Amino acid sequence: MNFRSTAREEVRIELTPLIDIIFQLVLFFMVSTTFDEDPAIDIALPESSSEQVVSKDVSTEIWIDKKGVILVDQLSVSSAELESMVQQKLKINQELLIIVNADQNVEHQKVVSLIDELQQIGVKNISIGTENTP
Repeated sequence: MNFRSTAREEVRIELTPLIDIIFQLVLFFMVSTTFDEDPAIDIALPESSSEQVVSKDVSTEIWIDKKGVILVDQLSVSSAELESMVQQKLKINQELLIIVNADQNVEHQKVVSLIDELQQIGVKNISIGTENTP
């Protein structure tokens, strides 16, 4: 018997076109994606017709954004962190003025709770920040 040995050609899947397509898709999604830039503190302060400017060295500003997050120096802080920060500043200046800047849409209870917490820590001078309107 005469058996012929047939050499089989090895079947291979070419990955080069697949890689090209994936690269094109990644590039398309990178270019077409829009990024939402949120400012560090997006707070709309209540308006007031009177204005009183306070020096930064005798005051500290605490911000409450519209979601109710408390921020000091553009950093979100917990209640315990806020207490330790304020106590450190009170050791330096007993007459420290805390200015609470709350978004006009934040719940009133959040502002009252923050003021109560500051009074329990020992802050004597607390002010509510507003935006001046002519």
